[in-house]
Amino acid sequence: PLHSSLSIPYLGVVATSFGFVLYFYVLKNLAATRVALITLVTPVLALLLGHGLNGEVINIDVWLGTTLILAALLMFEWPSLGKRRAQTEAHIELVAPDVVEET
Repeated sequence: PLHSSLSIPYLGVVATSFGFVLYFYVLKNLAATRVALITLVTPVLALLLGHGLNGEVINIDVWLGTTLILAALLMFEWPSLGKRRAQTEAHIELVAPDVVEET
C-alpha cells in the first residue's frame, strides 16, 4: 500500500513534469509532423513494455492493431528514409571520398 501510495505523487509530479519538458524540447527541435508520431508510438511501446516486464497477455486483435500502427508509421517514414540515406552518403563523399563503398 505504501509503495502504491507513493507512486501516484511520483507519476503526477516527477514523471509528468519530465515528460512535458522532454516533449516540448523535442517539439522545439523537430518538425511538428514528426513529434505528432510520438502519440502513435507511445501506446505500442507501453503495450510491449507491459507484455515484457509485467507478463500481460496480448491477444491476436491487439497484435494485429499494433502491426497496423507500426506498418502505417513505416509507410509514413519510408520516403524520408531514402532521402536521409542519400544525404548521409553525399556527406561522407564530401568529407572522406575514399571511405564510400560502391553498393
